[in-house]
Amino acid sequence: MAWRTLSLNSRQLLAASLGLVAFLGLTGYALDRAFQETALSNLQQRLDNYARAYLRNSDFDADGSFKSPDASPPDPRFDRPGSGLYAIAVGDGFRWESASTLGRLIPAPTAITPGEAMVEGPQEYKQADGEVLKLFRLSQTTIWETTSGEIQLTYAIYEDTSTLDQQIAVFRRALWNYLGLAAVLLLLLQTLVLRWSLMPLRHLEKELKLVQRGLSQRLTGQHPRELEPIADSLNAFIESERSGLDQSRNTLSDLAHSLKTPLAVLRARLDADASHESLRDEVRAQTQRMDEIVSYQLSRAARSGHALFSAPLQIEPRALEIVQSLEKVYKNKGVI
Repeated sequence: MAWRTLSLNSRQLLAASLGLVAFLGLTGYALDRAFQETALSNLQQRLDNYARAYLRNSDFDADGSFKSPDASPPDPRFDRPGSGLYAIAVGDGFRWESASTLGRLIPAPTAITPGEAMVEGPQEYKQADGEVLKLFRLSQTTIWETTSGEIQLTYAIYEDTSTLDQQIAVFRRALWNYLGLAAVLLLLLQTLVLRWSLMPLRHLEKELKLVQRGLSQRLTGQHPRELEPIADSLNAFIESERSGLDQSRNTLSDLAHSLKTPLAVLRARLDADASHESLRDEVRAQTQRMDEIVSYQLSRAARSGHALFSAPLQIEPRALEIVQSLEKVYKNKGVI
């Protein structure tokens, strides 16, 4: 697979980038949800304040007639038709609407438990021209005491969803712009950090290339604590290889010198016109000697060699076998 051939830098950069994107995505989602909840809570609080303001400005005549609170709306938008902010009051035998409801078909609220407020929406209200209004509605019912008796009064405040939607859209645009900028800056920063973190490996690679080219005898640079064991092992391996090469050269040189004498003897016998039988004995003797020389040099090379990364030998089983053999052979002499 292609991902198995990725460099360490690419692997770390890819992993960090995926983690960063996931983190920023979850952060953006969490902030977006938190802002929506806060904006909705603010909307509910705002509608509740409007309803309370209308309740404070409302009154009834002595005969129980409702006095319109048009003179002092809590927000100027209640006086502008189609502004997106509407107020309706209903009670026993009357209904009042703010000026902003002009040209709008908005059903009256239903009475709820006195002293409580209920928020609904967004709800859709179809208009005469086919337009659909999406509105939040806060309903609040109170019992008004007059000289003619108690009157139940219900106020409903409506607000178009466009205000909340616009707030959320502005926040989202700013949020993702800033998170995108933060992602770019963090990616650049982590790229620099990764290059700085992997710099010791690049230096180690350069040193190895110098050793391969014969321009350096060993790794001599200073390395981080994590790379020191690797550098020491590489130096030990280089020294072992160089020592093995020198030993091989010395062994071949000794073998060549050792074989010169038997070869010289054979050449001398050939030049002396020795008899056939004498020459055969001499060849046999010198061949035997050369075989001994070769065996000696090979055994010497094997004894002097050093395997740097060889597996350890299990001595105990072999020692036990030797001990058991000696006990059988020299049972009466008390070897052990």
